[in-house]
Amino acid sequence: MIGALMLTLLCSTGGLKRLLSLTGLRGHLAGSATAVAYPFCSCCAGPVGASLYRGGASLDATMAFVVAAPLLNVTTLFLAVTLLPVDFALLRILGGVALAVFGTLLVARLMRGRILASASGNGRRLRLLERFYRVFAFEQALEVRAIHTPAALIGAWLRTAWAIGRVAVPTLFVAAALVGWLAPILLSFGGGNDFATVLAATAIGTLFMVPTWTEIAVALPLIEKGLTGPAAALLLALPAVSVPSLVIFGAALRSWRIPALLAVVVFLSGVIAGALFL
Repeated sequence: MIGALMLTLLCSTGGLKRLLSLTGLRGHLAGSATAVAYPFCSCCAGPVGASLYRGGASLDATMAFVVAAPLLNVTTLFLAVTLLPVDFALLRILGGVALAVFGTLLVARLMRGRILASASGNGRRLRLLERFYRVFAFEQALEVRAIHTPAALIGAWLRTAWAIGRVAVPTLFVAAALVGWLAPILLSFGGGNDFATVLAATAIGTLFMVPTWTEIAVALPLIEKGLTGPAAALLLALPAVSVPSLVIFGAALRSWRIPALLAVVVFLSGVIAGALFL
């Protein structure tokens, strides 16, 4: 419902559209700040971000939003301050800001111009991405009629909420099942509090999707067991991105290089955070 409202407002109000059309550092700051109000997990932030991009938002603001929504939403920040030890809470907040703003800025700077290059070639692969993306093209629900009245706004909001819900709800069920399978693995690391375990934890965190703030519930037992390095790595890598969110976002961009580099930046951020807490 919240994501549907955001897409509806983006298409019906000029202020939000102008804010999310900013580029450069201002775009990354705008996307990150906007994301604070939206308690999304990565598997919701990816599709919503893809629709924002197709709806006219800049790459800079969109990419920052996709990473910041699961990292910096108000629910997660409150739980981090409330439940985590002070040093881990600071890592979660300051590291989240650094990754959402400056990590995505680095990706945008390194990949500038790659979207147009990707769109001009590899036609068969792009057609496959387009077919996959149509399932998550939530902004199409807003193309039915113009929004000029409160009734039209509410109707557009409900249509978009249905478009998102019919995809997001099953996805969240799958994510919950994966977390139920993944949590015992993460909580039974046998390698100890060492760099190899940090690498393993960060790799798992970068690939898997979990519901929002679940990374805190996973990290707390690890901290209590003395596995501070893996816990720190998961606090950044686990919520930020996942394979489903990266694939959906890449389909919107018609490029696999940008989400791939974003995954690398998230992975390296998690490794650095984990190494600092060994």
